[in-house]
Amino acid sequence: MLVPQRAGIGSTPWAKLVHMFPQMKNRIQKGLETMGDFRIDDTEIPFKSLVGLKRDYGSVVRRMPDIETFVENFVKNTYVKNY
Repeated sequence: MLVPQRAGIGSTPWAKLVHMFPQMKNRIQKGLETMGDFRIDDTEIPFKSLVGLKRDYGSVVRRMPDIETFVENFVKNTYVKNY
């Protein structure tokens, strides 16, 4: 299971997602195969390639714009320290 490492920065939902998960960014190389299930709250996106995940994640964000806000807030709240 991948855990977001930092807040997402980028001009597109995909760029933000890849920035949050550097492990995924490292997998974006010719010849590497990556597949799995990407879960956000109650939404699951099964994928057989990162190209498929990029397409499907973009589709989910267009259908459910609040999901991108949820992801951003999840990452921010993960790194907020309560003293």
